[in-house]
Amino acid sequence: MKLSNVYIKNYKSFKEISVDISDNTVIIGENNVGKSNFLKAIDFFLGPKWPMPHVLTVDDFHNNNTADPIIIRLKFTDLTAIELEEYSNHVNDNQLEIEMSCSYGADKIVLKYTHSGVWLRAPNREKIPFVLVPGLRDIVKQSAVNKWTLFGKLLDSVRKTITPELEDEIRVKLTEANDLLLDKVEKLNKIQDKLNQTMNEQTSIDGLKFEFKTFDPTDLLKNVEIHIDDGTKCGSINDKGMGLQSSLIVAIFRLFADTTTDSCIFGIEEPEIYLHPQCQRFLSDTLKRVATNNQVIITTHSPFFIDDVDFKDLILFKRDDNSTVAKKIDPLISQSDISKIRRNLDVGNSEMFFAKAVLLCEGPSEKISFPILAKKLGKNFNYKGISVIDVGSSGNFAPFLMLLKSFDVPSFVMRDSDASGLDLSDYIDRSRIFDLSSDFEGAIGLENLLDAVNSLYGTSLALSSVSSSINAQNPLFKEIQSLVPRSVKLSKPRVARYVSENMTVSDIPSDFSSIISTVYNSV
Repeated sequence: MKLSNVYIKNYKSFKEISVDISDNTVIIGENNVGKSNFLKAIDFFLGPKWPMPHVLTVDDFHNNNTADPIIIRLKFTDLTAIELEEYSNHVNDNQLEIEMSCSYGADKIVLKYTHSGVWLRAPNREKIPFVLVPGLRDIVKQSAVNKWTLFGKLLDSVRKTITPELEDEIRVKLTEANDLLLDKVEKLNKIQDKLNQTMNEQTSIDGLKFEFKTFDPTDLLKNVEIHIDDGTKCGSINDKGMGLQSSLIVAIFRLFADTTTDSCIFGIEEPEIYLHPQCQRFLSDTLKRVATNNQVIITTHSPFFIDDVDFKDLILFKRDDNSTVAKKIDPLISQSDISKIRRNLDVGNSEMFFAKAVLLCEGPSEKISFPILAKKLGKNFNYKGISVIDVGSSGNFAPFLMLLKSFDVPSFVMRDSDASGLDLSDYIDRSRIFDLSSDFEGAIGLENLLDAVNSLYGTSLALSSVSSSINAQNPLFKEIQSLVPRSVKLSKPRVARYVSENMTVSDIPSDFSSIISTVYNSV
């Protein structure tokens, strides 16, 4: 069975929320909007410790509202025939729903099947495997061998391969080791004899002996500890750097994806922590493979984990009236529009999902130049959480606006003069659209363009060499490209960066300054 929905009421940052879960759920949002709280809610319900009221404080209740109970409800679908039979008394419409509720000051937390009202017992709760990998990585806990850790889930497959014959063989060997230890370690033997003698005096029983409880293969596996030789010293992973520890977690995930068929729900907070960009991309690919047989729920601030995510799996958490709310893609957005977005969505453009405001433009020149020019004007876009996004062409404005509107991300549009007739009124208010009098290169001026080209490419173009017939069919940059040797391929982004970095404040076109101020002041 698969977790399909999580409902939370009156818990931490959640007044009330219902979130649909897929096989590969990606939760994004600003800091302190409730992403970690969401995973904590699931872990409180299904984690290693049975939920007890004494661990809850006033702060665990939303806005300290202790008058109402905390409610966490988990819905499961895709039950197998065996599961449908096992939970037949609790299933409704082929769905299983379990609920946890707790009132402040209560002496117990109630866990029950929602449909039947029957209490959920510990053995049945533990049949639902949930593994939490928190943002504050504790490699000691993550490398422990139990059913609530990734490493434990991996070694669980080993336990299942231990046959009764092998178990008997291990038991014989460990008994021999037990006898050898008692025989060779004289002090331990004396303690055993003295303790036996004392017990005999008290109870007349003469049969006390020391044995080591390691003949059980499960106990043997619990003592497995990971050691790594990193070229300086072979030692426990607990003593290695955070980067190496994070890499180990990546490696365990890879192995889990490749070797196990068991199904599990993984909650992973900020998987990008301590990983360089290439490793983040690799882990993102690995988690997608893990999600083919399991469910993965991650919270992230990294565009590498949303670069090619299915938009229906993406959830944006925001604060609304001091409560966490969830935003998802509008299901009415067509596949054709989604394809247009996909073609222009790279790691750089993926940052729009994390922005407080987005300025959409038609090309890379604007994307590069406007943050630079804004900083010169004392309006740092990064400080305000503003992203400038290149949509590729004016025909892509509408799909991007529909997507951003779904996630409630405030947007602006800056377009060239040839796109001014495009009707975007269904997606954005006219006051948030800026129409340039020409294209970007025309706006920054011929003199600035020629200076950039001559400085970057070693040419000697003069103002007099440029045709006066500049129009939409023969834009300025195209005209300049025709004047340089064929071997010289001009780069719009490179030229735009040079011009922007060398402009003084007085050189910045007035319409650029106005656009920058409007967008900056909107946040």
